[in-house]
Amino acid sequence: MTDSIQLNLRISGSLLEDIETVCRLLNISKTDWVRLTLAREAFEEKNHLLQEMKLRRAKKAVAREFEQDIFQEIRSMENMMQSMLKEHERIIRELAKR
Repeated sequence: MTDSIQLNLRISGSLLEDIETVCRLLNISKTDWVRLTLAREAFEEKNHLLQEMKLRRAKKAVAREFEQDIFQEIRSMENMMQSMLKEHERIIRELAKR
């Protein structure tokens, strides 16, 4: 694998004029400016996408935790309802004996 490749780009005349103006003001070659700008943009975009992925994973983890808490609460409520039902049935049996 080579350390670099050559890209051939077709750009508009107005973009070329803007790049030439920037390069003249910075006293840098067009090739160097494009290389540096592309590297910076790729680096920033990669970091942005990685942060998005981390955020999505964190949101999924929170959602899973919330879902588990809800299911646990539902199970607890079901157990409480079963206990109340058993107690209710016991009271009815006691009243029926009288």
